[in-house]
Amino acid sequence: MTPQRFVSTVVLAGLVATASPVVHAQSSAALSAESGEAQAGLKQNLNKLTALLVADMGGGQLGGEACDLIITAVPGHSGDPISIKFNQEVGDMMSTGLESARRAVLVRHPAAPTGQTLEISFADKFTPKDGPSASLAVAMLFESLITGDAFRKDCAVTGDITSDGEVRPIGGLPAKIRAAAKKECGVLCFPKDNENELGDMIVDGDMRLLMQVQVVSVATLDDALAVAKQERPDGVAAAMSALEELLTKAKAEGGAVLKTPESKRKLAGVLEKMPNHMSARAIQLYTQGKLPRSYSLIGSLTRLDNAIAELNATFDAASSNQRGAAWSELISPNTLDNVYLRARKNLGQIRTKLHPDVKRYENAVARYIQLLSKIPHIVETKERASVRRYLNECRRAGDQVDSERKSLLSRPEIRDLMM
Repeated sequence: MTPQRFVSTVVLAGLVATASPVVHAQSSAALSAESGEAQAGLKQNLNKLTALLVADMGGGQLGGEACDLIITAVPGHSGDPISIKFNQEVGDMMSTGLESARRAVLVRHPAAPTGQTLEISFADKFTPKDGPSASLAVAMLFESLITGDAFRKDCAVTGDITSDGEVRPIGGLPAKIRAAAKKECGVLCFPKDNENELGDMIVDGDMRLLMQVQVVSVATLDDALAVAKQERPDGVAAAMSALEELLTKAKAEGGAVLKTPESKRKLAGVLEKMPNHMSARAIQLYTQGKLPRSYSLIGSLTRLDNAIAELNATFDAASSNQRGAAWSELISPNTLDNVYLRARKNLGQIRTKLHPDVKRYENAVARYIQLLSKIPHIVETKERASVRRYLNECRRAGDQVDSERKSLLSRPEIRDLMM
């Protein structure tokens, strides 16, 4: 069974690298003729924003990464169309996201200034970067050079984007929220299509993160700009200020203060102005005693993946060389006491909280763990034929795990969120 490289995502019930290409805009003169918009220069040459990405932690595990994303405009050749590029190597999906971000901004500002090269860079240039999650941040930065808008220093964003400015779902949201909290970001924008995953964080006991960071869902580029800009629209500014006051009071006096009639009225006011304020939505569920107690479908799938990631890696490494160190490790008592027991413990901690639709996958995982845990005892018999038969049975069990997982991944509502 091949170790799965997956993105861990989580339901708010009731709520590698390749060289980066240069992307050129169309001729601004041609676009200006179509739109009638006057040609204009950029209003600023530098800006930055915190982008939330997925980071490979090794061993089939993925975490979150909060990176400063910087855009710089440098003079190009006079009359040349504006171009935008990463000034470091990134993966194919991130390069594709750059093109989508460029198109989203040019649809809004077709008379792009000429003779400019826009360079996108991460403050951390030495860690591989890929995935579509930075696309929203890139579009916001490009937009800000044209409009002159400044962004709040404590705001982080994650999301893919389409050419018409629609924000699309991403993976790894819980890990990204943790990364934002660690970086002490006060506000986080994420795709609206990921809203129903936040409940899994609550089931995991991470409600505190939704109170530490104001988490807001966004459906469009404009939604994200309204939250991230220094000068917010009045309704957004009032709602976020009101929630910040409530959170500050709860931190000083305890969470019970959120259940007072006055606090409930303020929460209702926040949600009236910002129905997409998911931290406020989660806190409202808390005050009503309606917090979710079981994982979403996608959250259940990824937790089952996580439960056996280490075991997969150990078995696959050992199976490839039955005379090497990996094989010796697999059949040692230490492995039985560590890798197998950890997998069994991981499964035991989540089984009562899993979505019913993953039952077949859950049962396949449980059988796989049970079979692999007995390998040391089978090997002790020193009967080569018996050992070979048992290992083949283990491989078939692993194939069944893969089959059940692929069946779940064929569902569109899961497939989009695993990217």
